[in-house]
Parts: sequence; C-alpha cells; structure tokens
Amino acid sequence: MKRSIIFSILVGFVLAGEPQIPVVNLNIENVSLTKRVSISGRNVPLLAVMDLISEETGLGYFVDAGLENFSILSINFIETPISQILSFLQDNYDLVYRIEAGKILLKRFDTWAFDIGLPAKSYKASIGVGGSVIPQGSLTGAAEIKSEFSGGQADVYSAIEKDIKALLTEAGKFSLNRSTGTLIVSDSAQALKRVKVYVEKIKEAKDKKVRIEVKIMEVSLDNSNSYGIDWRILSNFSLNSSNYMLSASQQTSLTQQAFSIDLRGDRFSTLINFLSTFGKINVVSQPSILLLNGETALLSVGRLLTYWELTAQAAGAQVGTPVVYPVQKSILKGVLFSVTPLVSADSIITMEITPVLADVSKWETYEWQGQVLQAPSVDIKEAHTILKVKSGESIILGGLITQKENKVERGIPFISRIPIIGNLFKRQEIVKERQELVIVITPVLE
Repeated sequence: MKRSIIFSILVGFVLAGEPQIPVVNLNIENVSLTKRVSISGRNVPLLAVMDLISEETGLGYFVDAGLENFSILSINFIETPISQILSFLQDNYDLVYRIEAGKILLKRFDTWAFDIGLPAKSYKASIGVGGSVIPQGSLTGAAEIKSEFSGGQADVYSAIEKDIKALLTEAGKFSLNRSTGTLIVSDSAQALKRVKVYVEKIKEAKDKKVRIEVKIMEVSLDNSNSYGIDWRILSNFSLNSSNYMLSASQQTSLTQQAFSIDLRGDRFSTLINFLSTFGKINVVSQPSILLLNGETALLSVGRLLTYWELTAQAAGAQVGTPVVYPVQKSILKGVLFSVTPLVSADSIITMEITPVLADVSKWETYEWQGQVLQAPSVDIKEAHTILKVKSGESIILGGLITQKENKVERGIPFISRIPIIGNLFKRQEIVKERQELVIVITPVLE
C-alpha cells in the first residue's frame, strides 16, 4: 500500500530510552526499503517520518536520545523508495541508519568496522661483516659494519592512521589493529562515509600490481673519466658526430646521481650511447619481479665469499676463560638493494630505493693454531632515495664507484707462450680499474 502524508504543524514524541547497540560491520539489510511513499511539508517531525516508514516496512525503529524533538526543515518526496528517504536523512542531517534485528536504528553517531585487507608485514634486510682479525689467537674484541633498511606495511599503517585522524570529527574515535588489518571507527554519518570512501580507495590501490624491471650495468671508466660519469651532460651530448638529448627530472639530495627519465622506445639505446662515452659497458644482471602495491622486494647480485672469523666462548677450568675458535661466515660481494613501490589513486608510483654496494678491497691474513686464515676488508657504499614516476618511466641510480685490482699478463706474442723459455719474455702487472655501477629501475603497472 502506498501512503502519502503532508505536515504543517509540529508534533512530538518522547522515547523512553535508547537500547545498547553492538558494533556491527557495514552490511545493511535492505528489507522492504524498496517500497515507495510520498511525503512533503515543512518542520516535519522526524518521529512522524519514522512512523510512516515503520508502518510501510513493518519494521520497528529506535532513534538516538535527543532526536525525539528533531524536525526536518523541508521535505518533498513523491513516490520515492524508502531507502532514498533514509539516505536523505543520512546525507543532509548527518544521521546514521542501519537495520538490525528487524528494527531501523537511527543515530547521530555509530560504530563501523572496516577490513583494510593489508597483511601485517614489516620488512628488514641487512648486509654486514663482523669480527676483527685476531693475530696469534689473542682476543682483541669485535668490529661490525652493517647497513639496514626497512619498509613495507608497517610504514603504510602509520600513514593510514594519520589520514584517518584527519577524516574524523573532534568527537570521533578509531582503533586500528595492524595484526588483522581491522579498523573500528565511531563518528557521525558524514565522517563514517568519508572513512568508507578512503578505505575503498586503499583496497582498490592495494590490489594493483607493479612489475619492477631492473638493469644493473658496470661502466669501466677510462683514465679521463676516473671521477665517474658526468650526468649533467645527459641532456646534451655528442657521439660519432651525432647529437643526443635525454630529459631527466627530479634530482634528489644525491645530487645528479638519482633521477627519473623516460626510456621507452629508442631512448634506452640513447642512454647506452651516453654511457659508452665514459667507458666499456657490462650488463651484470636484468632481474624482473612482480609486486603488490606497498610490498618490498630485496634483490642481490654478486657472489657470496666465505671466510673464517675468530670468536670466543667462556669455558675451561676457570670460569670466564675464553676459548677462541674459528667460525665460517660469508659476505656478499656485489649489490643488495630494496625497492618499495606505492601506487596512488592517480596511478603515480612512489619508489623508495636503498642500494647497498659491498666490495672487498683486500684480504687480511692471520694464523690460528698453525693454520693460515684470511678475512676480508669490506668497503660498503649506501644510498637512499624516494622518487615519483609514471608507469613505464625509469629511475637511474649512479655514483656507486668501486676500484678493482686485476692481474694482467704482458709479453712478446708467441715467444711468451713457449714453455719454460717463454717466462723470460713475459711479466705480470697489477692494473687498477675504476667502475661505476649504474642501476636502471623501471616500474610498470599491470
């Protein structure tokens, strides 16, 4: 039965009290809310509107204390679904409604639960070499070089908490369980709707996938470029009487060693031409990995070198007397870096990158119980940068320079290869070579 009602005078109704309402999720039961009614007038009592809705739907109702004398300034609906009338009250008078146990609950404040859906993860990776070379077995203490970096969901949840606070009213409250990804919010209807839209954007963004394509190249610097690649001339350089140009942007605190650039099409070949003006290029690795939004990937390229480190353990007849013994350990000689992509609603990718370059400059030799052991002297270089790029654009990291010593055999051709006699016509030289590591990272949305 369709009902129409017109009001011109104020009526009142007082509720005995408000029942305790448990916390529920966002699912609203649309029972009988598709029925159409007509209602119009000025200064229409809220309880009169709820009486009409209750009669048409067969549902009881409860309203918040303080709403019993609340009036609607102006209302005019003709053959309108009841659900739209309730939405009108929610949108224009900041009232929250939901259906529970066969009753319509109308409140100034409500509590909603949201499932954010982000896993509770925190990433940390480290690269280090510990211990000291202990000559003649004497305990001299320990030294350690370590580089650590972290990222992932722990940082994302901190950002979410900050955003939620900005969306709530002064009276609003919230709690966020990082272990389960559950957000509980108590506030007015408009604030709850803002949080709902925000959470939907987060869930939409978290399902985005980013393919990270990496190219790691070594540029063997010639004598004239021993100080490294001059990235300032990337925008205008010449090679074989031809002029080239690449547009780089977003230089960071690393000063011309970190920037974004569009390398699609033949632009990557132009980059290779640019690097070739500084020395010979060697592509070390080209890994590719698919990540969810906000996830952290750790990539390493190099060799694990094993060595012996002396350690001590309290033992013996006298308490506290250390027993020194060697323990085999390993160190990565190469590149280890973390990369975390964060995708915004407009598909801009924020990349947080921390590369760590570990190189063994020399090996220290020592003796232990008549055995000759070696331990590495490790040089570690680290950088950190955050850049924003579009899908398909590339981030270039440079400035990671190492120096290597290579043994080169020189001699008179053919004669130096003759057994025994040839040794008189050849010699070995130690050649020092400086190399700059260039890392090209390209995130692509999928």
